[in-house]
Amino acid sequence: MVNGRVELLVQFYFVYSYIDGLLCAIRESGAGCYIGHVFVGVLAYADDVTLLAPTPQAMRHLLKICEKYVSRRKKNYPRAKRNT
Repeated sequence: MVNGRVELLVQFYFVYSYIDGLLCAIRESGAGCYIGHVFVGVLAYADDVTLLAPTPQAMRHLLKICEKYVSRRKKNYPRAKRNT
């Protein structure tokens, strides 16, 4: 059971650090929806992310931010070796 807990904590840390960086990048862009002065351009729960944009152009901008973020992060994580 201890191994399961450790694995769960590692997964939580990985998802949290990955998603947190993405959310910060989106928020800092200024693109997305606002309610008054409160940014609501991205909603997240666990590993689910929902982007909210007032126009199709703003949505494309948010998606480009996500693509760039994922592309940069992919370079930091080496691919697992497979024995096939």
